[in-house]
Amino acid sequence: MSSTINILNQNIDINIESLNLQGSSIKNNIQLENLKLLPSLRHLNMTWSNLNDDGFQIISSLTNLEILDLDGTEISNNGLIHLTKLKKLKELRLKDNPQIEDKAINYIAQLEQLALLHIGNTSITINGLKRLQNLRNIETIILGSKDEQRLPTEQVFLFSKSLPNCEIIFQGTGIRNGSLEG
Repeated sequence: MSSTINILNQNIDINIESLNLQGSSIKNNIQLENLKLLPSLRHLNMTWSNLNDDGFQIISSLTNLEILDLDGTEISNNGLIHLTKLKKLKELRLKDNPQIEDKAINYIAQLEQLALLHIGNTSITINGLKRLQNLRNIETIILGSKDEQRLPTEQVFLFSKSLPNCEIIFQGTGIRNGSLEG
């Protein structure tokens, strides 16, 4: 027999592995507390919701998460300090969060299992990007098409040499080890 709980006005099976709460309107962060009752949850999509730093602190207690989608939320650099609790995280999507800056890299760089990072259309600069060089499991970094001012093309190519096994997708083009993919 399956049990359900209510999360943001949705009845959710407690054994769910992937939960899409895209576009949710969170009236207060207490509505997120029931996420802690989902022991099998591995993928959480909160894109285009009004998730903020306090709400993210609750989500960071979901230590089995492997995939986290936070595109277009209200999370700031200060909230991302809680990322360090998510030791199993393999994919993190933060695109379209212009409030996220280089300071956030301090926390992202501690995610040793991270294989995919999407930071397009944030305010992360080439100096922040360079601090990801120690992510040995990283396979893909996706940058935005509007990022060239903060991330000059020649600097991105040079950075890609520091992560020879990582494909950097920049302006729709794959770059690996200083060369175009393909």
